[in-house]
Amino acid sequence: MMVGNESAQPGLAAQLSTKQEMGWLVAVVLAFLAVHIVAGTIMMRASADEDRVSAHPVVSIVYD
Repeated sequence: MMVGNESAQPGLAAQLSTKQEMGWLVAVVLAFLAVHIVAGTIMMRASADEDRVSAHPVVSIVYD
């Protein structure tokens, strides 16, 4: 009877290990997406600010 219980334990340990690995994988993917969304937002705001600044023509004081 002990043999049956012992053989069931590695399967349970493998399931727990797989669930933990999937949890870590999901966490890494979500962190990757969050970082890229934040970086994209920062880059879009920076380019919008740059366009706004460069939209004003530079006027020289000297009109020779």
